[in-house]
Amino acid sequence: MSDRIVGGVISERNLVGVLVGLLQQGDLDGATQLYEEGGRAVAEQLISVLQKADPNVRQAGIKMYVQARDFARGARLHEQARFWPDAARLYEEAGDLASAARC
Repeated sequence: MSDRIVGGVISERNLVGVLVGLLQQGDLDGATQLYEEGGRAVAEQLISVLQKADPNVRQAGIKMYVQARDFARGARLHEQARFWPDAARLYEEAGDLASAARC
């Protein structure tokens, strides 16, 4: 975990909140690093929160997923927002050609 966050220790329970906070602050690199280091453990919780977040935070989340090469979750956020071409592109990048075709 990152040294700049409360001594470098974050519980899984707080990790989603920290990630969303970084995205809200525009710290895409910090969010991406934290997600890569431990955020995948809470990936489903995070995507659930991002699906309900305001559009700017959701878009930052998509960028974080792309930087972390988690294309499928980025595609899911695009799909939920009905941005079909963007969802299809990321699904294709993730190797999910059936979902890409559906979009």
